Amino acid sequence: MKTPLLSTALLALAGAVFLARPASAQTLPYAGGDLIMAFRTTGSSNASTDVELDIGNASLFTSGGADSTGGIVSITTGNINTDLTTLYSASWNTSATTLWSISGSPGSSADGSIAADSMFATRAESAPGTQSTPWLGSAGLGAYNGSSLKIFSMGGGAAGYATGANTIGQSISTNNTNLLLQGTSTGDSYASFVSANSAFTYFNGTGGIEGNLGNGITGSVLDLYQLTPGTSTVNMLGGFELTNSGLEFSSNISNFSSNAVPEPSTYAALLGLATLGFVALRRRKQAKA
Repeated sequence: MKTPLLSTALLALAGAVFLARPASAQTLPYAGGDLIMAFRTTGSSNASTDVELDIGNASLFTSGGADSTGGIVSITTGNINTDLTTLYSASWNTSATTLWSISGSPGSSADGSIAADSMFATRAESAPGTQSTPWLGSAGLGAYNGSSLKIFSMGGGAAGYATGANTIGQSISTNNTNLLLQGTSTGDSYASFVSANSAFTYFNGTGGIEGNLGNGITGSVLDLYQLTPGTSTVNMLGGFELTNSGLEFSSNISNFSSNAVPEPSTYAALLGLATLGFVALRRRKQAKA
């Protein structure tokens, strides 16, 4: 009579051990050439944590990819709003201290139509619908090697996105099973490779590869550029814009121009016109009376 009970107890214990496996077993799907959308903050709330999400292979955004007609393509990002609100406060999407970018590389191995050491990196538009200054390319075959490996390490390195939850400061969001919450001091972390005006030791210039959300999510558009070894030609593939429900991409960045947020001076001018209109209408009514 004791044997069945003992067997049941052992099975229950085995199940408990299985359910309580260490977080290090939780990895994330990633392949060389995938693009990583990343967020960090320079504000006071959780500046020690950045956020990363794989949005798919770069080939989805090259010529003939998901957006072959110049329209707007919606990209599924899951419930990132909840995590960004928890980490960076409810005003993360209107704060100039919230920085975001998209980048990727296949590293030293070619990925289908994407050559080895190719690099994909964003640059913020000065105004929605106005193309940013393109990154400079190089015809040297080995010019991107060191930087492309850094980008690849952010995704597939020993402590990069693909390692998922581990014991050195990374965890997977409970709201989005593909979203990584990562300590900024962790090796291969997004934040360890970027600064205010530089990224991966190659993309140097005002803002680096990042945009900020000081003008709101519709006021921040990032252009995606493709740099291919052996040619100095840099291809602008299109633009990305955050929405309340996720992320949008279009190879025709003029699609985002209507989303521009008016400058404060514009609001002042509109208010002035409205006031003049009201005064004129009031005088007109008084004259009729």
